[in-house]
Amino acid sequence: MTRPAYGCLEWPDFSEASMGQAKGPPQASELEAPRGWQLFRSVDVQSEGWEYLLYSDSMLIGEEEGSVGPFRFFLTGAAVGSQPTGQLILRIRHAHPKPEPTGGEFPAVALKRRKWWLGLDPDEEIAALPSLALGIRLRSGGPVRRFRPTEDPAGVPHMYKHHAPGLVPVRHGRVQYPQVLDASYPLANGLNFLHKYRSLGAADAFVLAKAARQFADALWIADSDPEQAWLRLVTALEVVAVHVQTEEIDATQAFEDAYPAAAHSMKSLEGGADALPLIAKEFERLLGAGQRLRKFFKSTAQTHRKPGPKRCIKVTGHSSTAPSRRSITTGRMCCTRECHSLP
Repeated sequence: MTRPAYGCLEWPDFSEASMGQAKGPPQASELEAPRGWQLFRSVDVQSEGWEYLLYSDSMLIGEEEGSVGPFRFFLTGAAVGSQPTGQLILRIRHAHPKPEPTGGEFPAVALKRRKWWLGLDPDEEIAALPSLALGIRLRSGGPVRRFRPTEDPAGVPHMYKHHAPGLVPVRHGRVQYPQVLDASYPLANGLNFLHKYRSLGAADAFVLAKAARQFADALWIADSDPEQAWLRLVTALEVVAVHVQTEEIDATQAFEDAYPAAAHSMKSLEGGADALPLIAKEFERLLGAGQRLRKFFKSTAQTHRKPGPKRCIKVTGHSSTAPSRRSITTGRMCCTRECHSLP
């Protein structure tokens, strides 16, 4: 199945080709990369392993088993309903990369890695990426089986940290993402995406995993909190936009474009023209991120947008420029009586 559309364009393709176009982004070492990505590079064969149960309200179909690097996947064939069910088993036979620095080296390494912290365990990371690739809700509930080198090779049940994730029920007619209801998705497409993920560099992998997490979280709460879901989708775009577009931002020009009235008033004051660049500098990070996002959004939309039927849900009497509660999965954003396309 093709990826769904959000707003009025197709979700961008965060593939190896597009991510590899970054020019001069921050670089990360393998130790600073996401843990799941590290397992593609090196595995501590003496470490314990785990099986995790991944939940979705979409049915995953295809071959019963599949693997990408150290990760093995098993379809459960569970039925789908109003709440997510365990659709996929993820087995990581050895769940730790090669031993990390300890002792006196650890504080310095931990301090350096703080800006690369994702807050994701490998199972959560590996669940978020197929969620992005397939456009479905997919979330790990935690471990269900543990493997230890000196114990039964078949593993032992372990549900202590498991929690089945659920969806907040919503009233009929408020479903924001109807495409996934009673739909089937081939697992192979998600595994192909993981093959591309493993070939990325450490920094690119971090950015993609971070964006995928925001995307996956957005889908999970889309029905119950569509406004928050929209913000997470925008954040996913912003994460990648700031990474791949590293050109210098003219802070003064960006400030004048964003706040023309304030800039004009400031210039009219004595000494205001000299103070404007200093004040604009304080807004550089905020305005720079927005400017990069707009450029990335436009360039990606032109590259990846596919023609399709125009779909629109009219929302009358709503004057806000923010997306309506019904706009996340429609072909257009409807904010007023008119139907407007995004740039």
